[in-house]
Amino acid sequence: MSFTAYETLSAQKRLYIINHLLGDSILYNENRVWTVKGNLDPARLKKAIEQICHRHETLRTCFVMKDGEVLQKVFDHIDVDFKYLRRETTDPPEGNFDALIVNFLEPYNLANAPLWKIALVQWDQNRQSILMDFHHILADGISMDLIMEELGTLYLIRELPEPEVQYVDFVIWQNDFFNGEGIRAQETYWLKLFEGDIPVLELPTNFARPQEVDIAGTSIDFELNDGLTTGVNKLAARYNTTLYVVLLSIFNILLSKYTNQEDIIVGTPVSGRPHLEFEKVMGMFVNTLAMRNQPEGGRTFIEFLCEVSKNAFAAFENQDYQFEMLVEKVAAHRQLNRNPLFDVMFALQNFSRDIDLSVDGAEELRIIPYHYKRRAAKFDLTIQAFEVGRHISFMLDYRTSLFRPETIERLTKHFLNIFREVTVNPHILLSDIQVISESEKEQL
Repeated sequence: MSFTAYETLSAQKRLYIINHLLGDSILYNENRVWTVKGNLDPARLKKAIEQICHRHETLRTCFVMKDGEVLQKVFDHIDVDFKYLRRETTDPPEGNFDALIVNFLEPYNLANAPLWKIALVQWDQNRQSILMDFHHILADGISMDLIMEELGTLYLIRELPEPEVQYVDFVIWQNDFFNGEGIRAQETYWLKLFEGDIPVLELPTNFARPQEVDIAGTSIDFELNDGLTTGVNKLAARYNTTLYVVLLSIFNILLSKYTNQEDIIVGTPVSGRPHLEFEKVMGMFVNTLAMRNQPEGGRTFIEFLCEVSKNAFAAFENQDYQFEMLVEKVAAHRQLNRNPLFDVMFALQNFSRDIDLSVDGAEELRIIPYHYKRRAAKFDLTIQAFEVGRHISFMLDYRTSLFRPETIERLTKHFLNIFREVTVNPHILLSDIQVISESEKEQL
């Protein structure tokens, strides 16, 4: 197979090195699962997948080390990894299906393309599941949404315009940008933010932290009711900030209450797509920002909210500076059992939740995300928030080597208690916020 070799981004180089250190690991497998209601044609789906692979060079890429440099090899053509599985049940048991998903996720050898795969599981004529898995070095969440969007269009046998740019064009642009003066001011901002001692979050855990990173994990789902969701949105509107800032502020308060620390660093992802021309390009664009805030007890919630808003605005203004570059500058002494700079993440996601497709001459197809229990966790805690209809839902990933399930369930209740406190009295001092509700106190 013929191919062309290109340079890579700093984020890809870091993922390549991490993959080598972790060995056979699925920690950086990015995956989605959908339930499909309606009569889906497997041959038609496979053809659409092959067309997408032809459209996007990223899907024909693997990675090698040459003379100390990580390079990406883009092939002219590869065979897609598409599996079609039949199951003899109309209502798949959730536990069995979750086990099937876990077995579907396997480590990738980054030197061998493709670094992604898709499977169609047929339960009966009108019920299927689509399983999609990518190594993160290839794709981010927006890319996976893009694939589903294009799959829908191509499955309907409708034309898509040819991509004007490819991911390697972004790689070249970003590396040129990092060699110019445009990045210097951003570097100055981040180095000033992290000058001096860098706090280490000391969450109370059920088990002693392993000497090396243990990625075993799982997840729990919970949500804000309509009343709390309305209260949160009113806070954002009244104080001229965003839902993201309100949620991040409350998460910081929760962490402060659990650790008695008033200098907190939380990681957060950003799309990393600086120009409109890259919005429809498949690839690993996402960057991570280390958000540092001080939830000091003497501040009111509103004062802290305004401070988080100001800090978030500044961080997003300087989001081109790559997390890997910051780590190299300020995190010289790293611990094998911790992530650099932070061990907790927060994200407000805008992933597609439901997709409706109507096929000419056929019944309607409905594609709905399926959420399963994850078996790996990148960080001690990761909270993802989603706007779903009239409420906000959360998915919390956690490391089972550190926390028992009942501890995490209690943490989610305390998180919700803070929402109740600040939406009722936004001028409350942070020191006066109680994570334990009155009903919980009565049970103690």
